[in-house]
Amino acid sequence: LAGFDFTGFSVAKVGDQAVETVTDGPFAGLYALTQAYEIITPATSPTGMYSAVELGAKTLAVPMYQFGVFYEGDLEIHPGPPMNFTGRVHSNSRIYLNSNNVWFREVITTPDDVIHNYKHTSSPRDGTYIENASAVDVPLTFDSRTEPDPEQFKARSAADFDNRLQSGAYGVKPLSLPLPEGMDAHEVVRPKEVSDTELEQETKLAWLADMYVTVDLDAVQNRMFVCGSGTEKHPGLVIERPFGGAIPDDEDKCKIFQWSWETFVDSRELRTVDVLDVDIDELLDWIDDNLDEVSLIYIEVKPRIGAEVAPSDPSDDDYYPVVRIKNGKELPGPLTIGTDQPLYVWGDFNTVNKQPASVAGDAYNVLSDAWDDSQHGLVLDGAARTVAAPTTVNASILAGHSATPCDINVDVACISPPYGGGFENFPRFLETWTGVEYKFRGSIVSLWEAEVALGQWSCCSAYYSPPIRNWGFDLDLLDPANLPPGTPHVGSVTRTSFREAY
Repeated sequence: LAGFDFTGFSVAKVGDQAVETVTDGPFAGLYALTQAYEIITPATSPTGMYSAVELGAKTLAVPMYQFGVFYEGDLEIHPGPPMNFTGRVHSNSRIYLNSNNVWFREVITTPDDVIHNYKHTSSPRDGTYIENASAVDVPLTFDSRTEPDPEQFKARSAADFDNRLQSGAYGVKPLSLPLPEGMDAHEVVRPKEVSDTELEQETKLAWLADMYVTVDLDAVQNRMFVCGSGTEKHPGLVIERPFGGAIPDDEDKCKIFQWSWETFVDSRELRTVDVLDVDIDELLDWIDDNLDEVSLIYIEVKPRIGAEVAPSDPSDDDYYPVVRIKNGKELPGPLTIGTDQPLYVWGDFNTVNKQPASVAGDAYNVLSDAWDDSQHGLVLDGAARTVAAPTTVNASILAGHSATPCDINVDVACISPPYGGGFENFPRFLETWTGVEYKFRGSIVSLWEAEVALGQWSCCSAYYSPPIRNWGFDLDLLDPANLPPGTPHVGSVTRTSFREAY
């Protein structure tokens, strides 16, 4: 304001950070790391009149793995086989709920619309149920399009679900990562960069990692120079411990991080896959031998530079590097493994002496206990595939999803869009799962669309058949002590007081 002086503006922390339970609003019941602030704004007018206001505010950092499902983009949930899902469901964009047999046991929230239909076609189903406060399953029979008036939407939700379905009509606010404005949320799993700001360094898994692994595809050489033995070609492999700790010698590092060229065909991607296996059994043995601890592993894959034919690439289709976690039934302790490449979890994970655990990557793929690389060889038609075995994963997942590109019911130029597969296909399957259970307990967070694993979803004869989905939220995550290392947080600010100071 011209002529006014605001000298003396100040912001000061009040007290210490504390873990508190949110007591009101759509996120009531969640816990958050809170910090109180006192903000004083003085003003002196051109004539010398002076006043000031004092604003009390509180920041809330909410761990994302308290949600059963958390999406940044549109969330589509349309399972064919029955799905009974526990845990809170939230998206910062629209939520599409449409199925013949899906049940939700907790609160569903979005600052946008709730749509009782598909995004890629128009065919409402009558089998979507939301449990009310009395634990009664009530069918969803309305949405933001049939009830565009906010008060009417709220009235219907209150009557049917005891307000356990909340849209923008309730004033739900988006929950955002603490990244600079306009920055892609995918930065959370991208490698370190010298240009990263302090805020990025506090958020990116790469900067939080206590073991940083670099695979260099532009430094392919004889295995002897990387692992201490062998003449076959091997990419560069370097391990750093940014916060101190033992570093595996050449032999041990190649036992823990095992590289293989063109290991199998991903029939969704129609690509031969170059694999960095992370062998948890070998990691556990090395940790025991060295009396060391590792809680967050980040894996950066540096790409090949240049257009010449890649070494060790018989298919001449360039490299397609992925990270695969195997032998992970028992973990060495709380553990997070992150990368910006596609991520595969092979077999049971974290089922013995369960630990706080998470995995993060461009996309999340499931390989059952029965997976056999040799049954997915250098044939790109997807005709041969493993018959899956029952598999259990206990972990929080942070990865990209495959989205339907537009809404055929409202977007004028939207004609026959391909279905992205929805939340039910967020875990990507490559085997025959018919009649076989995939059991999952944890939290699923997707803040971006996959950027590397771009293969289009297709069901069900092309490359997989869907499993029996025994999916649910891990109630252990409701205790802050059970959060995996590097758990991302979303934040909000609330005003707690406002008064004229003097």
